[in-house]
Amino acid sequence: MSLIKDLMGRGGDDNPYERLGYTTNPFPRQGEVRPDVFVERPELDALQKDLASFLKGRSQGAVWALSGGQGLGKSNFLHHLEHVLREFEATGAIERTAYHLVPSRSLTPSRIAEEILNAIGPARIARLLEERRDFPATYQNTDFGRFWQGVLRRNELYPDLAAEIHAQFLIRWISGHQTYKSERDRYAIIAREKLPPAVALPYLRGLVDMLQADGQLDRIILLLDEFEDIQLLRTSERTDYVQTLKGLLNTFNWQVLYVIVAGAPAAFEVIATSYPSLASRWRGRVAELLPVQDPHAAVELATAYKKTAMISRDAQLGELHPTDHEVEKAFIELFNKSPGNVTQRDLLTSLHDQVEQLANEQSPPPTGLPVHRVSMRRPPGRAPKVR
Repeated sequence: MSLIKDLMGRGGDDNPYERLGYTTNPFPRQGEVRPDVFVERPELDALQKDLASFLKGRSQGAVWALSGGQGLGKSNFLHHLEHVLREFEATGAIERTAYHLVPSRSLTPSRIAEEILNAIGPARIARLLEERRDFPATYQNTDFGRFWQGVLRRNELYPDLAAEIHAQFLIRWISGHQTYKSERDRYAIIAREKLPPAVALPYLRGLVDMLQADGQLDRIILLLDEFEDIQLLRTSERTDYVQTLKGLLNTFNWQVLYVIVAGAPAAFEVIATSYPSLASRWRGRVAELLPVQDPHAAVELATAYKKTAMISRDAQLGELHPTDHEVEKAFIELFNKSPGNVTQRDLLTSLHDQVEQLANEQSPPPTGLPVHRVSMRRPPGRAPKVR
């Protein structure tokens, strides 16, 4: 018998984390994002209050810049927002709100319209195609208007044709993907090239207006992560992307659309210097993430993660390894290496590695006794901030 067959035939191994009081390692490994865990941060209060106002019915959108160095928690916050929005959606609290988290790989002009369509989803568009036959008069004699007229003609000829087929074509077409001549001819679309963003964005706005009039959509939330990747683009590509992003914001004119752009401070500095008209869109709406401020904040962060994996609800969280004292020690060691710059990522990675080491040791885990405390270096004349 081969080794793999022998190993697969054995019974399941014991969970190595059980003896530590966990179902699994509660802390994320480096680079992993846990959207279900989030510790409130004062520097994000204004942004969250503004977003809540938008979700509760304010029609005016906004653009926010979420600035912070690597490992400070930008992606964690955006993924947490998406997680919360998904929970709201499941309860029906935001049924007329579309939202989408966009990673850095979508940093191309054509993908901007596509990501908005991904947020809206084909189901809404299919319902619109089933229920509506008119379109805004401003699109008369345009390919967008001809598409809707073509849908009406085809529905008369083929009443059983599924609306999803029209919706899928519309999404591909407005997204700037390749379409076939035979497809375009069905709707009497004249243009033969892929739709450029300058044409696609007004068509996208027309679609959103129709969805609004149909009572399906009131708000769109776009979360753009890793904006610092814009610095990796060639100058011409960067300019095209910035112009398309500006075009999106201009097309919606502060209505319906709410955008949070997250990136490193250097990315926003580049935009402010080279593209001030785009930077002006988030003027006065900048949230700057801070490092973990002190041992107390480190323990608060660790506790939030430990709660998600603890086996017994009656366990004393402070005594589960790493204990509160061990968390404080880990923070202090990181602080002494880089005073005032302890990131969430570094702290959580350190705690993850501690749990892995303890879980793989053969000897019983140490008792939850206080560890030897180490001193924390402080900048002259300053005490650690308390968050």
